[in-house]
Amino acid sequence: MSEQPVFTLSTSSSDYAQFLAQMDDSAFWEYAGILAQENAPSPSPLDPGLLLCTLEDVSCLLPLQHLREILSAPRHYTLLPMTPSWMLGLIDWRGEAIPVLDLSAYLLQHPARSRADDTLLVTEHDHCFVGWLVSAVEASPTSLLEADAGAFAQTTPPWYEPLPADMITQMYARLPLLDLALLISEATHAIGSVPAYDE
Repeated sequence: MSEQPVFTLSTSSSDYAQFLAQMDDSAFWEYAGILAQENAPSPSPLDPGLLLCTLEDVSCLLPLQHLREILSAPRHYTLLPMTPSWMLGLIDWRGEAIPVLDLSAYLLQHPARSRADDTLLVTEHDHCFVGWLVSAVEASPTSLLEADAGAFAQTTPPWYEPLPADMITQMYARLPLLDLALLISEATHAIGSVPAYDE
């Protein structure tokens, strides 16, 4: 594989999403593996490979094993009646109709907001696909993970404090690593629990 550029937190999410979208699945995973091998200071069985996600004014980490594709935010959605406020609608992804959710809205329980420069993370667990909108991503946040934890001292309760305890599997540099499998399962269950719409 040809040498690939390394993106940083200053890279815009649309540029990075465009770069990743040009790769086929094999090239993406090869690139993710190269980044993990070259940049990880001390590989650990507890570190599954991480994706740093910016959600408006806060950040979190997601495990790479449930990630299927990174895309630019969709321009159009198929709207459905009586959907949760954090769901923007459905899109067609590789012949599959998948729900698109605003990750920040889902976690913090506020209405979804769609921004043109957002990034869409297509994820899968147990044959359920969900698209999550985030503000920005970084595939290899080693500089953040190596940072002195003292730099992240907080004077107010952390933003993730209201989340269920089982939603956070681990902490890295004061950032929560979210249980993406649980997120997918709970979100799809919530969507499926919406009463049927009768004309």
